[in-house]
Amino acid sequence: MNRSFYQIFWILALFTIASCDDDKGDTNSVVAEADREFVMNAADEGLFQISAGQVALNNGASKRYADFGQLMIDGYTASNRELQDYAASKNLNVRTTLSDTRQQTLDTLSGRKGMELDTVYAAAMLVAHSNTITYFETQREMVTDAQLRTWIEKKLPTLRQYLEQAKVLNDTLQ
Repeated sequence: MNRSFYQIFWILALFTIASCDDDKGDTNSVVAEADREFVMNAADEGLFQISAGQVALNNGASKRYADFGQLMIDGYTASNRELQDYAASKNLNVRTTLSDTRQQTLDTLSGRKGMELDTVYAAAMLVAHSNTITYFETQREMVTDAQLRTWIEKKLPTLRQYLEQAKVLNDTLQ
């Protein structure tokens, strides 16, 4: 009986040790819902800005708008790469297609050319960057992951620069 007791004890001990194994550092897989939602929304905005920038680059009337479009393509491509790297480290999937709302806005832009596109694009960039800054400022207080909060802090000055440039674009049409 004593031997059976020790066998059961060791089996339970081994089971307990095995169940405490965290898959060798997979603690990053637990991500707060606020963080997950922010990553998805930020990726959506990035995809929209890249796509809208391509529309401005290809269909706008003015080099100024094409240049701004290229700036959006370059800046948001880099930001989305950083988000993808973060998401991969946390075992998150990142959005690869636009949300329905952002797709509708992109469709509105895509249906225009020349000066009409420049006008709509400038207004859309003004609204989008103003909204994005407000969202990032709010989310910086809501996200729980320090790495994600740091990323938001790092992006806010760039977003503010984009907003100022969008204002200038919009003002040149007035």
